[in-house]
Parts: sequence; structure tokens; C-alpha cells
Amino acid sequence: MTPLLLAALAAAAPVPAPVRKAVEAYAPIVRFHPQEQYFPISAERYLAITQPVGNGLRLKPGAPRGGDLATAKVYANVKVSDRTSDIQYWFLYAYNGPGIAYLKYLGKNLRFQPLPDAVMAPCGRHEGDWEHVTATVDNRTGALLSLYLAQHGHGQNIKPYKLQNGRVVIYASKNGHASFPVEGRHYYEEKKFGPIEFRLVNLVAKGRAFDSRGRVQIIGAHRLGGGAQAASLEIPAAPWMKYTGRWGYEEKHPREALKAQMKQSLGSSGAKAMERFGGLKLLDTILDKAGIRGECFAEAGPTPPWSKGNWKGAE
Repeated sequence: MTPLLLAALAAAAPVPAPVRKAVEAYAPIVRFHPQEQYFPISAERYLAITQPVGNGLRLKPGAPRGGDLATAKVYANVKVSDRTSDIQYWFLYAYNGPGIAYLKYLGKNLRFQPLPDAVMAPCGRHEGDWEHVTATVDNRTGALLSLYLAQHGHGQNIKPYKLQNGRVVIYASKNGHASFPVEGRHYYEEKKFGPIEFRLVNLVAKGRAFDSRGRVQIIGAHRLGGGAQAASLEIPAAPWMKYTGRWGYEEKHPREALKAQMKQSLGSSGAKAMERFGGLKLLDTILDKAGIRGECFAEAGPTPPWSKGNWKGAE
């Protein structure tokens, strides 16, 4: 954290001194899947490689989707309450890759048989991706009390969170960058209907690491509470925060694109197994049951962190 930012946060009373130190102390180490292609990028760099389209931004022709770890930053927002403070750490990615499906079907032995993981492109695919984790700390001591990990519109609160060699270490899922405390296959949107079992899967494994300590830029600080207690504390606004549109763009996708991709991912044997139960036409039922039809056929970049309810409120 630069001396200028430390001075700005110190001047923004009533942020307690232990909390100011905690902003840097708990800046996470992010571990990515070994096959990850899309990494964090600084807001300045992202704005430089995008252009306005409608109410959003679109990568310029030839601009890289892979991010830029060498210059990437993490953006902190501090929310101060009476006894504790929440420190949000926001990461920006230039691209969010497609979701991954795990399917099982009822075999002849009346047991569910797994199919290969299926890339669900274009489901979940969009330009621009804001993700965050939140450290809750004690105002008196700066001790870390819990860690909230955002996961695709949901989240996981770990209380107490155990530091790893004094550091916060999180794992970002392949393509979608949801945050998890450990490696493994993490499922969500689990649905079973008739002879088919469906799950979306977050693939998490230890690959390349991004240490955000020393890369923290504070872009917000607030005093939480009712009436006169509620206040935005004086933090110099980053110039790029003047952009208020979506950090990506809206685009519709043809339905046949998903069916073609799923057929390719499942392979001939997997597609043949699915044919027994209606083939890839079954996808419509799957998407409805999982509630992901909208994001499969239309992508939209995210709104910025400071426009979200949890910027000044609870997670």
C-alpha cells in the first residue's frame, strides 16, 4: 500500500488503526487452476483495451482475454461498524470463461453412471468479471474473525478462518473465478430429474499464484450504521471509477452453439448415452431446472462493485 493511500485511509476517521494495517495484512494469495486461461487485470489496463458498446465495454479487436498478472491490482473497500470492520477485496478479470457441467444418467444396472465433464460454452461466458472476498476483522486488535468467499451470486462464510503461514489463501475456480478455501470439485445447482442428474462444477486445483499483498488500492471506506452514523469516508476516487456502465457488453448467443459444444465435450459415447433419454434436446429441461437458461443464451458484463448492495451493506 502506498504512503499516499495509507495517509488517505488514516485521515478517514473513524477507521481504526488496526483495521488500516489489516487491509494489507490480509490481502489474499489467489491460487488458480493449472488450466486457467483468464487472470486478473488492473482497471486501468482493462479500460485501455476495451471500447464503449451501448451501456457497456467490449474488448477491442485483438485485445487479450488473459489478463495481466504483472500489473494486476486488488481493490479494497472498507466498511467500519462499532466492533468489527469488513474489508472487501475486489479482483477484476478481463474475461469469464464458460461453465462446466457434470452429468450422470441411469444405466442399465439402475445405477447412475457419470459422463465426462462438459464445457457449456457459451453458458456463463462474458467479458469483464468482478469477484471479491471479504475479511471481517476486530476493530481493536485487527485480528481476522472470518472470511466470506463469493461464489456465483452465493457465498461461503468461514468462521473462524485459519491463516496459512500468516496469510489468507484462496482458490479461484477454473473459468468462473468463484473463491473456495480448498482444492477439489465444488458442485452447485445440483438437480435430479428422472434418469438424469445434473450439476455445475467449480474445478479448483493448485496452479499459478497471485500474491495481492503490495498490490492493494483502497477505493472506498464507509461507516456503517443508521442516521448520522452512516457516512462515506474521504478516500480519493480513482479516475477510472467515473465510468458507471457495465464492465462488459450484452450479446445473445444461438441455441445451437451450446448443443454443438456439449456434443463435442461429451464425446460419441456420452452423446449416445444421452440419446436414450431424448438426446441433447434434453438440454432445455436441464437449463430450466438449473435456472441458467438466461445466462446461456445472453451474456452481459457485470455492474461495478460500488453499484452493488454489499458495497455499503451486508454480504
